[in-house]
Amino acid sequence: MDFGAQTEYGRLRKVLMHRPSEELKRITPGNKDAYLFRDVVYWKEFQREHDAFTDILRGEGIEVCLLGDFLDEEHRQIAERLPNLVYTRDAIAINNLGAMILRMTYQSRFPEPFLTEKAMEKLGVPVALKVTPPGLVEGGDFVWLDEETVMMGYGTRSNEVGVEQVKERMMGETVKEFVAVPLPSFRVHLDGALMVMSPDLALFHKGSLGLFPSYVYDGDGVKLQFLEDYLKGKAWNSSTPTTARSGCSAPTSWGSEGASASLMSGTRGSWPSSRNGASTSSGSPVASSASEGEAPTA
Repeated sequence: MDFGAQTEYGRLRKVLMHRPSEELKRITPGNKDAYLFRDVVYWKEFQREHDAFTDILRGEGIEVCLLGDFLDEEHRQIAERLPNLVYTRDAIAINNLGAMILRMTYQSRFPEPFLTEKAMEKLGVPVALKVTPPGLVEGGDFVWLDEETVMMGYGTRSNEVGVEQVKERMMGETVKEFVAVPLPSFRVHLDGALMVMSPDLALFHKGSLGLFPSYVYDGDGVKLQFLEDYLKGKAWNSSTPTTARSGCSAPTSWGSEGASASLMSGTRGSWPSSRNGASTSSGSPVASSASEGEAPTA
């Protein structure tokens, strides 16, 4: 299977990205809020850093798929006018079932799932789920604990209807446990407060994740548990750092066995992205490998 990303620390094999260009010039002091940016962007430097990042990924043997290469001319022209499209992780999530076509919260991002679905068709990744109204789901709200356990935040960008649609599709099919994590109003996505870095190490922001209990679903039903207690109960060492870092950035990659991504499977590194409080990454994993030391398998 050449897709599926169900780990945050596995070996990334393949990732879907969008190279930013002059669409970032569309952001002005007057419309930056509508585009969900804190401020205007120096687009040439943004592009230079993105190019350097993709070069590093390719140097590691990772296949980088650029969204524009999989769109026809008409849709490519539309993509070139969408400043947020660089954050491909939010629009699509890829697990072992295939691609989940998500549904964005704000108008400025509505077209993104449509365009990434077009890329999935060209890449041969089946659609496992299309989130439907009134459901809302953004990819930054997914964090994988391990290959059989996914955590999903909801509140600001994803809602309870979206949680239910995703849970119903994944439980018993590709995960054994599904943890729904309610987020406070100041937290955009779950991946801005939680990063799983290895089987026993995570960065955890108590100020965001210690306010409300989570809902833990398994084959026996559902129970309430605070997320920190849940993680420690999974045999994590009590000395595991739970550093209160509010700006943890987590990448979305697309293709490594066992990675946490949107598209296929991949690992989740630190992708540059800090926009409007959201820790989003500039790539959507298509395929990843489960073991940290495992070699890429394409």
